Amino acid sequence: MEQERKKLARVFASRLAELMEQRGIKAIDLAARLKVHQSRVSRWLSGEQFPKIETLPSLAEILGVTVDYLLGASDHPQEYVRWNADLEERLRWHLQEAGFDKAAQDVILGLAPKVSRPRNE
Repeated sequence: MEQERKKLARVFASRLAELMEQRGIKAIDLAARLKVHQSRVSRWLSGEQFPKIETLPSLAEILGVTVDYLLGASDHPQEYVRWNADLEERLRWHLQEAGFDKAAQDVILGLAPKVSRPRNE
């Protein structure tokens, strides 16, 4: 599990840095838009931390990509992936890391398949 976490952290940090550079967004500006401290964005970029689960949709919107792309579940910035057990496991891990208890994880994951598809479906 630790190797998977490190791999995910590398993918996330790499994609975040690349997207910020492509869009000309500085860490301080991203932090201000997300209402977090700049040091938090720096920790995301270093792979030391992940954003809170509730921050991911806003982060993806600012960067113009899907959450799936940010987390490495898709290699296409605008393409959504189908819900599957692997994706659920990844999201459950993030929820647990963010401090959500099992009951809250179940509620959130119960909604996730409905929002992991493009809005025009």
